[in-house]
Amino acid sequence: MKAVGLHPDVVVVVSRIWQTTCTLVKSGEEAFMVDSPMLPDELELLPTIAAQAEFRVVGCLATHADWDHLLGRYAFPDAPLGLAETSAARLRTEPGA
Repeated sequence: MKAVGLHPDVVVVVSRIWQTTCTLVKSGEEAFMVDSPMLPDELELLPTIAAQAEFRVVGCLATHADWDHLLGRYAFPDAPLGLAETSAARLRTEPGA
């Protein structure tokens, strides 16, 4: 996994599997995580990366309902997860998809 600062308010984390990305975005005093890394050690490291960037993650966002985008709460268990209504509907009708 590698973390790349694209802007003072944006850090992109690239997983070592499938090169998937997780993006940390800060606005003011709060930050959000968009999508998530996949591997357990990457999820464990994510709070440290956020802290080093001085990002206080207050929410997790998923771009869609595939399982590999929904793991952010393992890294930030107190942060709520947000997703589109269509994704929420898919999770209700196809749990585990």
